[in-house]
Amino acid sequence: GMAQVEGQVLENSRFLIEQLSAKGMTVATPEEPTRHAGIVSFSSPARETTELFEQLSSNGVFCACRGGNIRFSPHFYTPQSKLNQALELISPDRTAD
Repeated sequence: GMAQVEGQVLENSRFLIEQLSAKGMTVATPEEPTRHAGIVSFSSPARETTELFEQLSSNGVFCACRGGNIRFSPHFYTPQSKLNQALELISPDRTAD
């Protein structure tokens, strides 16, 4: 039901926020879990947002470039393996492919 869908969307968002923060990204999404939704926005202190967006997009990651941030919108059907693939591409030490 909808409660399960909401729970998975929020879990995906929480996972991304934690992993992005651990990688040194600047997370624009509020930290408070009660303010989470199905959107996670971030930027890299070491890379240009447009460059990172192009790299993600060219590697099949669906995201948006908005207001100086990269925006992910992980839905309930997005498996954690796909989130991990996207996270691997934005490692601070990774250069554009």
